[in-house]
Amino acid sequence: MDEGEQEKVAHLCFLMAYYLFITLTPPGSCQLAMHYIKQAIALNPLETYKGWLPLIEKGN
Repeated sequence: MDEGEQEKVAHLCFLMAYYLFITLTPPGSCQLAMHYIKQAIALNPLETYKGWLPLIEKGN
C-alpha cells in the first residue's frame, strides 16, 4: 500500500471510529470505535487521531 492509500485508509478508520462512538452507538460501539481508532493511529499517527483515543477509552 503506498503512502497516499495508507492515509486514506487511516482516515476511513478514523471516520468509522467517530461515527460508531458519537452517532450510531450500537451494542459494542466503544469496542468497535477503539478498534478503528487504533487502526487509524497505526496507519497514520496524526494528532487528530491520537486525540480521540482518550475520549473513546473514557466511553460514551
